[in-house]
Formats: sequence, structure tokens, C-alpha cells
Amino acid sequence: MTASNTISAAPTKRFFVEMLVRDIALEDAILDLLDNCIDGVVRTAGGAGDEPYKNFEARITMNPGLFEIKDNCGGIPKDALEKAFRMGRPDGGDKGGAATVGMYGIGMKRAIFKLGTEAKVASRSPDVNFEVGISPEWLKNEDNWQLPISYLEEVKSDFGTTISVPTLTSDVSARFDEANDNFISYFKNSLSSNYTFIILKGFKVFVNGEQIKPQPFNLLVSSEEDVEGDKVTKGSLKPYVFRGEVDGVSVQIFAGLSRPLPTDEEIEKEEEVRQSRDDAGWTIICNDRIVVYRDKTRLTGWGEASVPSFHGQFISFSGLVILKSDDPWKLPLTTTKRGIDASSELYLSIKDFMREATKTFTSFTNKWKRNPEERTALYKAASPMSVAQLQATTASYDMTKSKKLEGTERYMPLLPVPKTDNGTVRISYARPRAQFVKLAEKLFETSEVTPRDLGETTFELVYEQLVGGSK
Repeated sequence: MTASNTISAAPTKRFFVEMLVRDIALEDAILDLLDNCIDGVVRTAGGAGDEPYKNFEARITMNPGLFEIKDNCGGIPKDALEKAFRMGRPDGGDKGGAATVGMYGIGMKRAIFKLGTEAKVASRSPDVNFEVGISPEWLKNEDNWQLPISYLEEVKSDFGTTISVPTLTSDVSARFDEANDNFISYFKNSLSSNYTFIILKGFKVFVNGEQIKPQPFNLLVSSEEDVEGDKVTKGSLKPYVFRGEVDGVSVQIFAGLSRPLPTDEEIEKEEEVRQSRDDAGWTIICNDRIVVYRDKTRLTGWGEASVPSFHGQFISFSGLVILKSDDPWKLPLTTTKRGIDASSELYLSIKDFMREATKTFTSFTNKWKRNPEERTALYKAASPMSVAQLQATTASYDMTKSKKLEGTERYMPLLPVPKTDNGTVRISYARPRAQFVKLAEKLFETSEVTPRDLGETTFELVYEQLVGGSK
């Protein structure tokens, strides 16, 4: 018989410190730390009401010599202290009780390793106050997995956590140098979009002393029951709505128009510079965090199952998916918490309704693209509504139970359509820009005219010459 032996399968620090951080961008690593702040608020205050994050804030400092994030979000409680510094959750993560997004137990550690080689985590909570240090020597020592902790004198207020990284990697230090890199400006813009709904619910975020403002989500909704006119048949500008609970996850979908339909000139300009695309597409929120922002790809249903691919004609369309669960493992999140698991059974089931909503409004857009003069009537009775207003207004909508997904219901809007006999014909064609410029300068002595103006003028000239002055 052979002797029974064992072989080590223990992980190495090099894996966590060097390899694990390759899976996450610097921006997402910092957002992970902000997510921990929000999770602290949810566990402390319950995250209830219209402004569950009011009076809570996080202040971020980033420069070539320091990264620091300081919050007043309750700190790390005693019963969470040990698992907060473990490389992964021994119990599989949070299994219920709070609508957080902390699941894998790697966010804070991975972010610190992404940022630098030395860090200090200081926390003040109602039942424990401490400091934990991570040094370059500890990172290099494969045999030592114990971190030094110092327990501090108890405090009765100002509960929160401060994470300081004074020794940054050379790459991160360079990214934080505003004289040579635009990362900080980029990150501020990213925060403005990714944290829009959390900020709107009362949370404050500061980056190098500047308070971040949200980029709100709005849809146009008719304030009257119907939009009617000489050029418009009966119907109203209302959003597509879907809501219900699927396997312990609350699901809400709102989709519609965020702005009036674009003119021909706007479509042409958008195709050239893509200036309006940032306001269009699908946004997905999991427990108040935006994980997909203004997406226009197959991930959210564009270009598949009879849904057209996104192009400039659809820059007015916006859709919002709101997912919420006390068990974050039920949410279709990736490990970075900045993306959707496209193979998730939950996501695949609701994606069908997202495509239905997209087709509803792309079809609406197609019907109206030939009637630019009559579009004005559509918007006279419509006004932009925020998410909170949409939730309150659509609560009274006459919903229909979904046959595809048990426990859900939807509202399919009756949208206005143009009357077909308007006595006009739309003419549309494309010509080389060089020819456009030459002809415009010949007719107007300038090329600063719209394609529409040039098209109408050339038609009138040819019509008068060949047909005569009669209309």
C-alpha cells in the first residue's frame, strides 16, 4: 500500500494582488468602494422612503500621491468585521435581509490592490471602532494572511469608514495626475450617470471637493387623456409599463420617448457626430445601482428578434429596467457589479418585454418620420416625468396580466398615429457633401443651410421652370 499524502491547493497572494485586479477597470474598482458605502446605509437605515440616502455622503480624494474615500454610512459592524477582510465570503455572501449588491466578498480588497500597495481601513460603528493596515511587506509574504488590527476608543456618533491608499501604483498615480490625464474628469461624468438614482434619493458624492450632480431620467407623458388634431388620430403619448415579481425579484420596466422625435437635420447631424446618443437606449438598475447605462446593443435586445438595430432615427427612445431584491444573489449581476449576466434566466425572461417595448416605439417613430410638420401636436399635451413621477402616475394605469410570465402585468400604450391623407409627399435622397456645398453656395452664397432648405429650394426652382408657377 502507498502512503496517504496531500498537496497544497491554497491560493497565493499574487493571484489576488496581481491577477484578480486584471478583471476590473480602475473606474469600477472605485465604484465598488462606493457601493460598500451604499450597502452600509441600507443595512443601517433600511433604505426606505423616497429619500433613503438623505444625510449620507461619501467624499473621494484622488491625486498622484493619495486615494481616499470617507463616508458617514454607519461603519463596519462587529459581526461583519472578519468577513470584511476575508478574500471571498466563506458563507457564500449575503443571502437576504437587505437590498445590497455585496455578494462575493472581494470588492474592497480588489479595489485596494488595484489602487496601490499600502492601505489603511478605519471604521467607526456603534459596536466597534478599529483600524486595519495593509503594508507592502504583508502583500509580499505568502505565509502571512493575518492583518494587524488596532481597536480604538468607542465613539457615539459620526459612524463611517475611511479607506486611505497613500502608496499608489505608478499606473494609478499617473491616471490621477490631472495635468496629464483626464481620468478624474471622466470619473466625475461616470459618477453622474452611474449614481444618478442614488443621488436623486438623497446621497451626496464629492470628488476632490466637487459635489456630483445627477443626470436624471425622464419620459414624455401626455397630461391629457388623448392627443387629437387635424393631423393626428386618437391616441396619447404614454409609456410602456411592465411590473411584477419574478422569483423574489421586483421588476419594473418603463419605456417611451425622452424628447421629441428628431428632425431630418438632427438625424443627419447625429449620424455624423453622435451628439444625442447619450440620452437614448436602455438603462438597467439593480438595487439602485446602474449596471447598464443607455445601451443600444444586442445585450438589451437591439438588432434581434425583429427589433431593428439602433440608429439615429431612434435617439428619442429611452427604456428603464428597475430590479430590486433583498437577496442580491437573485439579481443578474456580473462579478464587477457593472454589467448584466446575459444568460440569466431572469434577465432572459424580462428581455422579451424589453424588446416588445422597443418595437412599440420604433414602430411609432417609423410612422411619424414622414410627417415632420405634424409632430408638434404630439407634444403640446406632454411633459417630462421623472422616475418617481412615472411610478406614481402609472400606478393607476389599467394593466393587463401577462400571459408569458406569471405574477407580472403590463400596459401597452395606445399611441397616436398620423392621418395618412395629408396631401403631401415626402422626398428624400442623398448626394455627396461636396456637391451639396457647391450648390448651396451657388443658391444662397453660403453652405450654412440645412439639407431641407436646399431640397425645397431646388424643387421649387425645377418645378417653376418645368411646370410653371401653378401649384
